[in-house]
Amino acid sequence: MRANRRMGASLVDYNLADLSELEAANERLLEVVKEGIGRRASILGLLATEMNAVDERALISRQVEEFNLAPIALGHVERDETLFRKIEPDQLWATWTVPFDMQDNFVFLATAYYLSSYVREYWEELLGCPVLWFVASMNDLSEVIEWYAKEFAQRR
Repeated sequence: MRANRRMGASLVDYNLADLSELEAANERLLEVVKEGIGRRASILGLLATEMNAVDERALISRQVEEFNLAPIALGHVERDETLFRKIEPDQLWATWTVPFDMQDNFVFLATAYYLSSYVREYWEELLGCPVLWFVASMNDLSEVIEWYAKEFAQRR
């Protein structure tokens, strides 16, 4: 929930969403959490996909310009299940973040949630190693998370 609060506040601060949209998304988020629907349990997911209140292109541009993140098209990246070892699919959905590569002890993460400082702190602590951040579209992230969720379910 902290990730969503910080992401929502950042979306408003950067004029990517207005306060009334954020309030409506927060109310809907509580409903979604009660329903147990992991995929939609995020402010960004609700604002961008269900409510059409956030322009994803503007969000990506802001993250590229403001934080010097490189955009990544995940459809062209080889998927390596070993990068997901201790990660549950709901963690990926809640933070709209996926690992996609590792080199020289650096993990490469693609996210739509970079504006949430909590997400950055969460992943850096979880992984316990240096992180290189990239920005990706929600569609690309969804495809990777759905793939991983299937892999995860087969392991259980």
